[in-house]
Amino acid sequence: MGETLMAIFFCLAILAIATVAFWVWFVALLVRSVLRIGRAIFGALFFESPAATAAPESFNCPRPRCRAANAPGARFCHRCGQELLRAQRVQVHRRAALW
Repeated sequence: MGETLMAIFFCLAILAIATVAFWVWFVALLVRSVLRIGRAIFGALFFESPAATAAPESFNCPRPRCRAANAPGARFCHRCGQELLRAQRVQVHRRAALW
């Protein structure tokens, strides 16, 4: 009889832990969704600056009067037509040390 009660107790404990874990996950999901929706609605009005909306990998025009943000693959500025200069990538071949 005691073993049966102990088994029931362990089953109920596992069920309680799973229920708590589910509700913590569910509340976190709701909070994250509300924050995303709030950022989508109010972010453009209050929180985002024009510099933050530019692509992180964009290239700025070298002309001081233009400074337009251009796409990563662009060769010329979309606003003034100036050629966008980039550092050339050089492939480096590395050899593994042989012991």
